[in-house]
Amino acid sequence: MFCEQAEKAENTLDMTNEENDIKNADLVITVTSNHAKLIRNSFPQFGQKVYCASEITDGRDVSDPYGGNLEVYRTCAGQIMDLCKILYKKIKVL
Repeated sequence: MFCEQAEKAENTLDMTNEENDIKNADLVITVTSNHAKLIRNSFPQFGQKVYCASEITDGRDVSDPYGGNLEVYRTCAGQIMDLCKILYKKIKVL
């Protein structure tokens, strides 16, 4: 029974709460193009407000630190901080 539930959970993505968040958002910014693509595919009705940060900053996706050591996570945090600074400047003028 547990294995069946675990397999179902692994293969199911419940994005009910995310849909409400996206619906109420003016802008959705992800740190990877895959995340943006997932949201656009899951909620095509909101696709016009979903962007990957690299689409706005003309940069690259943030590296996924999963499974890395502390230095990898620190590097990722630095990339996100740099992106936030650039995004703030660009969004502020909108």
